Amino acid sequence: TELIKMRVQYGQCHPSAAAEANFDSAFSRAESADDQERAKTVFQEEVRACNRFTDRVACEASESCSWS
Repeated sequence: TELIKMRVQYGQCHPSAAAEANFDSAFSRAESADDQERAKTVFQEEVRACNRFTDRVACEASESCSWS
């Protein structure tokens, strides 16, 4: 469910499936609310980084972003 909430912030360039899986894993194994918040913060930074790409070529050149 947290990943679905994060997807609302996506633009055309968004974190890759691997980046989503890493977030989902980090969030799931978090042992405290603080750990969950850290996982969300890290992933939000990835979302923002991907959102900065405005063209498909630059987005797909990034290791952790995909174009939709």
